Amino acid sequence: MGLGKKVAATIIFGSGTLICAQAGFWQLRRKKWKESLIEERSQHLNDKPYIVSDDFHPWEKDPEYWNFRPIQIKGKFDHSKEMLLLRKYENRNGYKVVTPMTTENNKEILVNRGWIPVDLKPLSKRKEPEGTVEVAGVLRLSEMPSNYMPKNSPEIGEWYYIDIDEMSKYAGLKNPSNMMIHEINFERSREVYDGEELTEIPLKSVKSELISWFVMPETHMTYAMFWFSSSTICLLFNILALLGKF
Repeated sequence: MGLGKKVAATIIFGSGTLICAQAGFWQLRRKKWKESLIEERSQHLNDKPYIVSDDFHPWEKDPEYWNFRPIQIKGKFDHSKEMLLLRKYENRNGYKVVTPMTTENNKEILVNRGWIPVDLKPLSKRKEPEGTVEVAGVLRLSEMPSNYMPKNSPEIGEWYYIDIDEMSKYAGLKNPSNMMIHEINFERSREVYDGEELTEIPLKSVKSELISWFVMPETHMTYAMFWFSSSTICLLFNILALLGKF
């Protein structure tokens, strides 16, 4: 192999070695980040719920601390101002229902109440609770949309992710909370599988949903091993090219 070909092979395989190695380390960082989140959220989900009995909402001063911490609160839903987010549940099309709540002390907060199938989108087809109800769940911050997710279109009632400020403004809340409540069924241990009958409407989340991702930490490890293997192969080809073996 001539000098020019060796230089070209070194550039190609050397770049491949570095790029694949960087991809592998990125996957390891993602794995560590998700493992840390799972541990933190699991600890919070097992805490005793904060029972709101007055107009003092401690999360308003330190929302990061209260993120994913359990809460119990009483209030009244305003179903006329509910917002529906497009969501799938076990391969079934439907919506997440977000409803404003006014607490017993006249505080306002959004509640992610759970999932409904497409055929129950009209409010008239659902039997919703009236009067004062107790909600159990966890406090959440606004969702961070991906780069590929469309922007919310409140003017036509299309929602793709939860933006507390935007949704509170749309619902006409005068003094909204800086966090929302993600309602949880703490008694149910798993999701309702495809084909099973829905046990409640809306179908509330379970704790396991809050510590699950499409790509879990062990999958990131598999991806990392793939990229490190690819990096090693590129390195071997680079060495063979320098030795003139092909």
